[in-house]
Amino acid sequence: MNNSINNQDIFLSNRKEMKITNVKKINTLNNLLFDIETGLGRLKIEGNDLDMISLDNDKEILLLKGKINKFEYLDKQKNKKEASFIAKIFK
Repeated sequence: MNNSINNQDIFLSNRKEMKITNVKKINTLNNLLFDIETGLGRLKIEGNDLDMISLDNDKEILLLKGKINKFEYLDKQKNKKEASFIAKIFK
């Protein structure tokens, strides 16, 4: 565990290869979606023909390949607010 809690690097090469540091857990892994927990929060990666090249648990580094179309952090606070708003509508 070489990375501190608030440090993370994401390297994207030609939308074909991605290296992510400070990876804690992989939630979902398939050819269209990677959903991972990182030191900075939940990260969702979408694409085509996605495949894990390697995962180094000691160094907390994930390498993946495929056509990367989108990646974003999922903010828990935003999701909770949206859920409560929708819940209020359907009361």
